[in-house]
Amino acid sequence: MKNWSSEKISVFALVLLITGAIDSIRNLPGAALFGSTIIFFFIFSAIVFLIPVALIAAELSATWADEEGGIYSWVR
Repeated sequence: MKNWSSEKISVFALVLLITGAIDSIRNLPGAALFGSTIIFFFIFSAIVFLIPVALIAAELSATWADEEGGIYSWVR
């Protein structure tokens, strides 16, 4: 018997989780050395890596929507 919560994560919370994973407190001193240039690198990495990965994950989850198992069923 599955007891799943009906609450979903908001887009803002998801953005904060991703930002925290990329630029955690441990990386802040190194990022501060770049100054305002780091904003360019964050935007560049989002365009080059994060957005394509999100689109690939969306395509794979839509393709295998009828199967359970998530990413395991994609690579199986």
